Amino acid sequence: MINGSFIKLMRSKNALELMKRPKSFMLLAQIAQRARRTSELNIDGLAVGEALIGDHESIGLTEQEYRTAKNHLARLGLATFEGTSRGTVARLIDDTIFDINRDADNDRDNERPTVRQRSANDRATTNKKENKEKNEKNEKKLKDYAFFKESFLKKTAMPQPTYEDLLKARR
Repeated sequence: MINGSFIKLMRSKNALELMKRPKSFMLLAQIAQRARRTSELNIDGLAVGEALIGDHESIGLTEQEYRTAKNHLARLGLATFEGTSRGTVARLIDDTIFDINRDADNDRDNERPTVRQRSANDRATTNKKENKEKNEKNEKKLKDYAFFKESFLKKTAMPQPTYEDLLKARR
């Protein structure tokens, strides 16, 4: 899958530590090199950051070394592995060692847009309708509560004696 793109090896303590285990480092490098970086259509059905692996001989590992390297990468939280009928699908879940240069989409992130960022093509959303519905629900609840309160107080209120009742009670 050579298409002129690149992967970036990050200079970090994590990378130096992983290089002390060359078999795990080689497997992670293979995953990073094969990982999909775009969401364009593919026949393997892989998502961005996923790669098909399983040919451990191509990086000079025995089957046991390959399994050990997979377990080590999974324990470190660098990749996850899932066995399928097509082979093992590896997913990069951390880019502190290898950055695969994922293609960014045109949708906005949850961050404040910069001047250079183009606006999204879709219509801006408003909460006017949702707020109106919420206000109507709240008004109905208030009316229901007022009705309940009034009827409850009528049922539980002690009868107030009238003036005539007080006069009769004195006699």
